[in-house]
Amino acid sequence: MGTTTVHLTDAAAEDPLLRGLPQRFPAHVSHSQSVLALPAGAVHLGWSDQEEHQGFRLGERAWGLQFHPEFDDRIAPHYVAHFREQLAAEGRSADELLGQVRAAPESAGVLARFGRLCEDLGRP
Repeated sequence: MGTTTVHLTDAAAEDPLLRGLPQRFPAHVSHSQSVLALPAGAVHLGWSDQEEHQGFRLGERAWGLQFHPEFDDRIAPHYVAHFREQLAAEGRSADELLGQVRAAPESAGVLARFGRLCEDLGRP
């Protein structure tokens, strides 16, 4: 919940979606489920302190991301605030998480990159 740091694996340097991104970048997260094991043949692309599998690719053009490239630092605090009671029940501080929310331009750029990849697929 909030903003975390995503660390890219060496494989991400050659990935069509993630290549060119910094080795580490901030990203917004909000989930209660985790990818515990990657599917057979998947390429591990990223991790964080909270999640072993922040990103992966299966085949040439299918990606799974735990972080939310569609979130920004205006939206992320609303998710934290919405789950304030649940976070407290889990022993986590919503105020602390709110204080850690920051801009995540590299993460947001992943969504635009994905759009361009989809456009490229439609070209002859």
